[in-house]
Amino acid sequence: MTIAHRFGETTIPRSPKRVACIGYASHDTCIAFGVLPVAMSGNLVDGSKTPWFTAELNRRVLPTPTKYDPDEGFPIREIEDARPDLILAVNSTINESQYEQLTELAPVVAPPGPNETDWRTTTRIVAEALAVEDGGDQVIRTTEKRISKVRASYASLDGLAGVFADARSVVGADLKVYGASTNPALILKEYGLAPSAALEAADIPSEGTKFEAAADLDLSDRDLLLLTAPTKEVRSLRDSALGSARRSVVLDRGAEGYALIEASPLSVRWAAEPVIAELARAAFELDGRRS
Repeated sequence: MTIAHRFGETTIPRSPKRVACIGYASHDTCIAFGVLPVAMSGNLVDGSKTPWFTAELNRRVLPTPTKYDPDEGFPIREIEDARPDLILAVNSTINESQYEQLTELAPVVAPPGPNETDWRTTTRIVAEALAVEDGGDQVIRTTEKRISKVRASYASLDGLAGVFADARSVVGADLKVYGASTNPALILKEYGLAPSAALEAADIPSEGTKFEAAADLDLSDRDLLLLTAPTKEVRSLRDSALGSARRSVVLDRGAEGYALIEASPLSVRWAAEPVIAELARAAFELDGRRS
């Protein structure tokens, strides 16, 4: 089997037994198919696993996989020590040089393009690499069913728009704003919150991010502002003028915010309650409509 990606093509070994994962979402998708990675990112800033990965791990009664810290640099040594026969980097930021280094260890499936990989594409590529019989259809259907159910429950988001941003303590550029075609914006759109027109007005790249001053965003009275912050800074952000504004929703970057950035079938499902429910509450406060 051969899979095409941004750096060429990779021939996949039949029935890989030791799969290592780099970047976002590949490890989540592996575990959704019941395949335990031999090495994966620690996910969160404290090196722990995400709640959605942990829940799936426990549901399947699987042991904790070997983790590496993505903030410690390119994990070539950790991947080598894991002795993989396949490396999945389907939604990652590896460059061609790093790709070539990894190919010395095992076949590598790199991202399909230069930008983020959406959760459906990630699911299908990982399913193909793991020779999943239905090509990932069941995992996708289960996730879509969850989205539909939650969206129907929180109809108050319909007709509203939003901006997703990381809050920063930098004067004049206190937000890292995500474009309308990034994974957070696309996932929020599936749940009913469209990208704000303020993104285009501020020249935010559709498939990228831009540092921007919150005061310079031309938000309408129908826009919600989703702000993420590290766990230890969430309370202070909520107490700030920006975070306490009626349109603002403050998310913990270590979990709620990360679920939208991770963009895996597991994280998309998990985001429904802590993230979408909070947005529905903010929507009610914004215009008084009940869900």
